[in-house]
Amino acid sequence: MSNWIVSKTDVDALVSVAYRWTHAGVLNETPPDIAELLTVTHSNASEVGSDLWRANHDTCNYGGTGGA
Repeated sequence: MSNWIVSKTDVDALVSVAYRWTHAGVLNETPPDIAELLTVTHSNASEVGSDLWRANHDTCNYGGTGGA
């Protein structure tokens, strides 16, 4: 993750790209475990965005995921 807090706009852009890759079939060319990790659907997009933001926040403030 970044050493800086990223904006909501940046997180939304990342989620949007992953969503487009999912629906364009780009992930069909990746190993299954990677495809599963990067798959973004209409139903999980908000959760993915929240997870990305939280991981970035924890990395910047606590030096890693999972808190202090």
